[in-house]
Amino acid sequence: MSEPGGTVTFLFSDIEGSSRLWERFPVDMGPALVRHDEILRTEIENASGHVFKTVGDAFCAAFSNPASALSAAVEAQRRLFSEDWGATGPLRVRMGLHAGPAEFRNNDYFGGTLNRVARICAAGHGGQILASETLRSMLESDGVDFLALGDFRLRNLNRVERIYQVRVPGLPSHFPPLRSQQNLPHNLPVAPTTFVGRESEIEQIKELLTRSRLLTLLGTGGTGKTRLAIESGREMLEAYPDGVWLVEFATATEPDQVAPAVAGALGVREEPGRDLLESVGEFLQPREMLLIFDNCEHLLDESSRVASRLLATCPKIRILATSRQALRARGETTWPVRPLTSFDVWGRARDRAVTAAEISSFEAVRLFVERARAVQPSFELTDANAPDVARICWRLDGIPLALELAAARLRVLTPAQISERLNDQFRLLKNGAGTVLPHQQTLRALIDWSYDLLEPRERLLFHRLGVFAGGRTLESVEAVCTGGEIESDDVLDLLQQLADKSLIFIEAEDGRDARYTLIESVWQYARERLRESGEFDTLRDRHLDFYLALTESAAPHLNGPDPAGWVHRLRSEFLNLRFALEHAAERAGGAETALRLVVSLERFWEICGNLEDARKAVDAILSRPDASEFPNLLARALLCAARIAWAQDRYADGLALQDRAKPLLEETGDETALGFFHGYRGFLEFSSLDIEEARKSFENALAIGERLQHPKILAIAHAGFGSIAAQEGRLEEALEIKLDTLSRFRAVGDRWIVGYSLWGVAQVALALGQPGRAREALREWAGIARELGNRWSLPYLVQHLADAARLEGKLDLAARLFGAAESLREALAIRLTPSEEVQYHRSISDLRERLPASEYETLWQAGRHLRREAAIELALEG
Repeated sequence: MSEPGGTVTFLFSDIEGSSRLWERFPVDMGPALVRHDEILRTEIENASGHVFKTVGDAFCAAFSNPASALSAAVEAQRRLFSEDWGATGPLRVRMGLHAGPAEFRNNDYFGGTLNRVARICAAGHGGQILASETLRSMLESDGVDFLALGDFRLRNLNRVERIYQVRVPGLPSHFPPLRSQQNLPHNLPVAPTTFVGRESEIEQIKELLTRSRLLTLLGTGGTGKTRLAIESGREMLEAYPDGVWLVEFATATEPDQVAPAVAGALGVREEPGRDLLESVGEFLQPREMLLIFDNCEHLLDESSRVASRLLATCPKIRILATSRQALRARGETTWPVRPLTSFDVWGRARDRAVTAAEISSFEAVRLFVERARAVQPSFELTDANAPDVARICWRLDGIPLALELAAARLRVLTPAQISERLNDQFRLLKNGAGTVLPHQQTLRALIDWSYDLLEPRERLLFHRLGVFAGGRTLESVEAVCTGGEIESDDVLDLLQQLADKSLIFIEAEDGRDARYTLIESVWQYARERLRESGEFDTLRDRHLDFYLALTESAAPHLNGPDPAGWVHRLRSEFLNLRFALEHAAERAGGAETALRLVVSLERFWEICGNLEDARKAVDAILSRPDASEFPNLLARALLCAARIAWAQDRYADGLALQDRAKPLLEETGDETALGFFHGYRGFLEFSSLDIEEARKSFENALAIGERLQHPKILAIAHAGFGSIAAQEGRLEEALEIKLDTLSRFRAVGDRWIVGYSLWGVAQVALALGQPGRAREALREWAGIARELGNRWSLPYLVQHLADAARLEGKLDLAARLFGAAESLREALAIRLTPSEEVQYHRSISDLRERLPASEYETLWQAGRHLRREAAIELALEG
């Protein structure tokens, strides 16, 4: 038969886990694979398909008719599913279907359609048939149902793909989430531009990481170490079951910020009285994971110490680091990141002109042309401009950042003009046989050059942007960076001009304000220029004032009925808030501003769970000698610190902080603050198991609440009485009080505390043996937690829903959910309190008595391997 042409439908397949099967069954896999190949080839050919390639156990087939391709996939899966595979157990085959144009030459197909179908197939699981939106739209088939799984970003493909699962009666229909980049566990950023070149380097890095557990990419600024590390990690996502996690050290300024940066990237919380690195190590110990430590050079000794300790205690992790110097850690392998390959202008003969064909395959040229087209879509590499392009790439040593900055000038200069200006700008170093440009000097000189080419107002705004960290919005730039020659109306145009010259980048997400970012080396350059300008302290003051205004605007919303938008906005400003807090702790005469900033951030810290960062910032501000000049604010800041201590289970510290706050509150006569003081103190005493003192505190809060007719203080007091009733075994009364408290907080309109109240209702309902009521409360609480991006509540949610399933007799579900809850707790370094531990083991013991031991262990282990979102969905559906 002739090979299909034009619009072709492709069916790709491979066996899931075949490498492991070959290792376990070296004798039996041969015959099994022969049988697998016979089934696939028979069904493809029966449906008039053409097998044009096999690679190992993978099949690549082409069809003229999409219905025939679908039929072949379905019939092959039916036969594979019903086959008796003997010792190897079932061979689970994943399949992908997609249609589009392709070129057939040299007995193979080529084109983007094949890349897409390969990625669709790779995203699936054994026994699953996946289809693209294109294929689904081309056919309808009786007895076949297309289940929309959603829109997915597949590895190395820019366009999002809508993927469907083919569901057929008699075949499995439930599978884990797809292995797309949005579902494979990772925190790698979406690349703002295409990645050019470095294919062989990525393969070498992958190979080196199979032999070395610590690989450090070395290179000067701008050589592309970070991008290469991220793209290498992206290529290895499927190789690390527990994910690839980027840890950025660029904005860390002190050694004691290294471990928190690792913990923050992994979502591990610090526990009071426990070394944070110990918590991180406990989390990583059972996991098979790749960590990318980015920009280690300015914190070299601490980066080395942290890496060495984690590698020593966590046998399954590997670390890929980027640095300008080696970490000098035991077992480290270093690998220099060389510039992109360039045509050797200096060494070639001068008797003829360079042609486009001659230089087009060099990586530096490819990158320059790619970025040039982003600036000037009509740009083409021609024989006329090839000599200048070659000279630019060679003079810039193939440094990616330098090439991107040079390409950005094509808006206003020709390649010949850029080449000429490079000649004028750089003083080349004579070195015997040739001319050499040191990479760092080249990069610095190019940024200098780009900076010098800016108009005066562009230059002024550029260095002022260095006061921010981690991004800036138009609103923040207008507030902080205007003055003198820059008016508010000028800012947007100036930002666009800086973006056009590749000195800043624009990041935009649906529904969010655009953010303007600088890569690390450019940010450091801007910050240095800002210091030189004499404006640094003034700009830091403005920066602090802006973020104080922002957090004070956010505070009432965070305590109100619709906090989500403000939570996400403040979360995106995390680094700027940290910088503002650091300046607030240091600024002379700024105690009032510092205390106001602490008070306004209390609820944000509680929701987001970054409590250790909060504790350190608050401690620094509370230790200011001039804080006592503002007793009312100091008292409220002390209450905030006590609240943080309560959330961290540091009850004695919380009570001590409250002891400092009480005389200040009494001195100022702020009865509202005193009402909250007694309410929060009651919960600290209750958590310390001092029930009688807690009762007195709640009674004091109730009295003040009634006197002031303050609904929130009254709600807090009632919540405390409900907790005491539950503790004393008066469960019916406790439930009644908890439901009343929930109604009070709904009336107050505090959505986050409504979630807390729902938690209380669920706990009492479970104690009363009312799983239905508990489930209803937990589902609503889960909705609030997910809406606000709160992670620390998820293990508790899953555990309580597991208990509900246990009480309902859904023992298989309960066992899986208890396993998932434990895994989630480990992921977030959360430890149960003694009373929570007792209830947990009571539930587990009951479950183990009602399930066979082997069945319980299998289900529990399966739950531990559920991804976070899959665990939540399973719990909520149950």
